[in-house]
Amino acid sequence: MPLKASRLVALFLTMMFASHAQARAPQRVLTLGGAVTEIVFALAAGQQVIATDDSSRYPPAAEALPKVGYLRQLSAEPLLAIGPDLVLVSEHAGPPQVLDQLEQAGIRLVRVPDNPSIEGLTEKITRIAAALDRSAAGAALAGTLRAQITAIDARPPAKANLKLMFLLSAGPQGLMAAGRETAAAALIDLLRAHNVFAAHRGYAPASAEMLAGAGVDYVLVSARSLEALGGVAPLLSLPGLAASGLTPEQVVPIDDLAALSFGPRLPASLQGLAERLAGPP
Repeated sequence: MPLKASRLVALFLTMMFASHAQARAPQRVLTLGGAVTEIVFALAAGQQVIATDDSSRYPPAAEALPKVGYLRQLSAEPLLAIGPDLVLVSEHAGPPQVLDQLEQAGIRLVRVPDNPSIEGLTEKITRIAAALDRSAAGAALAGTLRAQITAIDARPPAKANLKLMFLLSAGPQGLMAAGRETAAAALIDLLRAHNVFAAHRGYAPASAEMLAGAGVDYVLVSARSLEALGGVAPLLSLPGLAASGLTPEQVVPIDDLAALSFGPRLPASLQGLAERLAGPP
């Protein structure tokens, strides 16, 4: 009897440890959010990812994976159908009831905050790495990225009192300008430049009067928006910008995902922008 009991205990412990190992080392990961996906791949855990959302376009291996739809308009059925054992989800994903359905179905779901700052990037990496049982790799990655950003920030600014604005196209609503409390504003702060629309909160419609009187050195614009508008010339022909006197050399396209998602490519994006803004407009 004691022998049988000991075997049962051993079996129970084996199952418990196996279950714990499975929870700590998921093999079927669904990533929702471009930066979330990039961090997973930067942690060398890309082979565990079985699907991503439409915003996950980098690295190429992630773009080639099956897609489950637009980040903010998810549906529970396709997510459940692929059978993930871990869902890493950006705080921007939704709707909330879909994520609740996943948890109610017993799927482990880890929500990843998206604070556009160096501290926010570290927090994203730390939370994702812990979920993947790669905390040591996460600490190393966060330390490397922080050091790279700090090195860029420690350099003297290329130009004093540089004035920038960030624009994106909102389709029929026209152009939107980034005010404070946006990822674009945080990026401008890291460049140690002045956001001419800092008086506004969030994204605000950019009227012709606002654009004409902005007096900026450079216009940062979403690369996808610029493509949708047909290029630099059509952008500068829009009301307000046409009267601003800006030249094509003063328009700087921004890779939305690389620069504004505050993921692993942030240091390289900052470096490239700093070099671009150091030259003559």
